[in-house]
Amino acid sequence: MVDLQEEVDDNNDKHIKLSSDVNSEFPAYVRIKLFSPDYIPIDLASNLNSKWKPGENDDWIYYDEALGAGNITNELVAKIGFPEQAKEGDHFNIIVVYEYVPAQYDDNGNPYANWNV
Repeated sequence: MVDLQEEVDDNNDKHIKLSSDVNSEFPAYVRIKLFSPDYIPIDLASNLNSKWKPGENDDWIYYDEALGAGNITNELVAKIGFPEQAKEGDHFNIIVVYEYVPAQYDDNGNPYANWNV
């Protein structure tokens, strides 16, 4: 099982991590997708690192290695852009959706993610 950890800082940026349960029986690959109103831009490019990668043909962001039992991903920060028409006291939320799949193994024992499982 994988759990989402998210916090919003004083700049309204969302800090995101995924963690694998310490009793997990298998390594898991994870991915996230962010949803916001069209008028609220989200900047991920400035903080994508060697572990988080944008999908080539989709809107998902993939963690590059399998999470073993008790492991946590590197933090991904979603920098939120306030729209010009926003007023003090306006509220909004960036929705984080995540999925995970058990690691599959090729004939040489190398793990990989099969998102079509």
